[in-house]
Amino acid sequence: MNTLADLMHTKAEFLTLPAPVVRNATPEDARKTYNLASLNDLTTAHMTADQKRRYDGLLVNVRKWRQDARSNSGISFFLSSKQVGVGKTHIAKAVNASFCSFVGDMKYIDDVPQFRVTYSSRLYTARTLINMLGGDEQKSMWEIVPRHVKCLVIDDLGREGYLDYVKAEKQEDERYARYFHLINHLYERRHGQHPVNIFITTNLTTKKSKELLGVANWSRLLQMCPKGYILELDGIDDYRAVSRGRA
Repeated sequence: MNTLADLMHTKAEFLTLPAPVVRNATPEDARKTYNLASLNDLTTAHMTADQKRRYDGLLVNVRKWRQDARSNSGISFFLSSKQVGVGKTHIAKAVNASFCSFVGDMKYIDDVPQFRVTYSSRLYTARTLINMLGGDEQKSMWEIVPRHVKCLVIDDLGREGYLDYVKAEKQEDERYARYFHLINHLYERRHGQHPVNIFITTNLTTKKSKELLGVANWSRLLQMCPKGYILELDGIDDYRAVSRGRA
C-alpha cells in the first residue's frame, strides 16, 4: 500500500486527479508531504558539502515561494539546471502535491483507512502540455487550468518534441503561439478572481529558455517572477548515475 510520501514519486497523472482516494495514509503523512518537508527525504548522501549547501538553499527558496503563493497568487518560480538527475521532477511533484486540501474525515472501507484529498494544482510535462495547447489533442484554457486551480506545474520545459502535423519551418512559430496562448491567459488571470501560480523546471539555461519561449512570453513570466525565484542549479552529480556506480 502507498503512503502519500510514496505517491509523490509516482506518475504525475495520478497526482493531478481531482479527488483521488489515498489508502493507508495518515494525516501526519499528508501534512509532511503538503509542507514540502518530504523533500528532505531525498537522498543527498552522494553530494559533497558544497553541493548539499546549494541544494538546501534551493529548497529554502522553493518553500519561501510556496508560502508567498498563499497570499500573492499569480507568481512564478523558474528552476533550471543543465545537469540531469538533480531532483527537479521530485521537487515539481512535491510542489504539485502541496496544493491540496482534505475532503471529509478518515473513513474505513473494507477495513482499509481512506480519505479524500482535492488537488488545486495541475502538473504536466512540457510534451503533454504543448499537445494540449494545439493540434488534435487541443483543449480549452479552462480545461487545462480550471478555475479552482491555484498552481500550474510545468516539468521539463524544452522537451516538447516535434509538433505533429506542423511543417518543419513552422515548428518554432507554432510553439511560440501555443505558449503565448497559455502564458498570456495566466498573465491576465493574475488580477482576476482565478489567479494561478506557475512552477517551471527545465534543463535549459535561462538564456535558452528565453529563446525557446520567445520575448513576449519570457517578458510576462519575468513580471510574474519576484526576485530570487529564477534559479539555476548546477554542479550537482546525477543521482541516478551515482546510484548505479556510473558517476
